[in-house]
Amino acid sequence: MEQALAKRNTDPAVARAVLDRLTDVGLVDDRGFAEAWVASRQDHKHLSRLALREELVKKRVDRWIIDEVLSAVDTEQEYAAASALATRKARSMTGLAPEVRRRRLAGALARRGFSGSVTSRVLSDLDLEGRTLTSMPGLRARAMTSRMPEAQCDHAPTRPGMRSGSSGVCGVSVRCPVRVVQ
Repeated sequence: MEQALAKRNTDPAVARAVLDRLTDVGLVDDRGFAEAWVASRQDHKHLSRLALREELVKKRVDRWIIDEVLSAVDTEQEYAAASALATRKARSMTGLAPEVRRRRLAGALARRGFSGSVTSRVLSDLDLEGRTLTSMPGLRARAMTSRMPEAQCDHAPTRPGMRSGSSGVCGVSVRCPVRVVQ
């Protein structure tokens, strides 16, 4: 904020007084911002500590504040974020071979900044081989024919205007209106 005031050719003494006043009132709180940012990005974007650090540096939060806020993020929280991301990504990879899914999930986790140990733990806990038609929620097998098993999805369109029969989202060639199952 100090830099923004300097760009507007504000007198440095006036800018410092304004910032001091805003800080005293609680309107400028880098620690509060960093804590809220980390909580939000972990919940919604499933980012690692490394990715969160990079984002906060880009937001020009002081490094000592970043260190303190990220020290509160424990390994289990990071594992939970990585696990949620891998589970979400694995749903769209049900037609692929297990080794291809594993490789793609490892790449997705690495791009989000997760360490190798967290990635390997998540991939070992995720059952990539066990995702079959009968084990996936929302599906039930119908009339097994000699050609190919038909499947019926239990989902109904969830939003107005959503068409049924989008694509095989539930794991096989199934007509399902939802993009994510489980």
